[in-house]
Amino acid sequence: MTQERELILNLADWIERRKDHLSPSYADHIIHTVRHYEAEIEALQSQLAKAREVKPLIWESDPHIQEEGSSESALTQFGRYFVKDSMWWGPQVIVSTGYGSNEVAKAAAQADYQRRYTAMSALTQQGDG
Repeated sequence: MTQERELILNLADWIERRKDHLSPSYADHIIHTVRHYEAEIEALQSQLAKAREVKPLIWESDPHIQEEGSSESALTQFGRYFVKDSMWWGPQVIVSTGYGSNEVAKAAAQADYQRRYTAMSALTQQGDG
């Protein structure tokens, strides 16, 4: 729990314990408002966590590679990933070989994408750092 959230919860609890020293309607209003914003903060944090989840790459046949054999590619915000003949390559990656099958190469490309996405999310994350 962040210090801000802890402070908000402590404020609501503090007001609730001292209700008899405040006008009851004012104290109830403050407590209700603080609890409302706490629920809203939790909902927004949940949405943010879902937005940061790494989505699986969507592979499509790639007509740009004219050599024999099947080739597929997946477009991402970092650039395009390619899989062909049990190897993959992508943004700032020359060629990564030796995977035994296109499916295993796709999994390796997905892992690379996940590392990049996680790193970018950490760099662009605001408020919690």
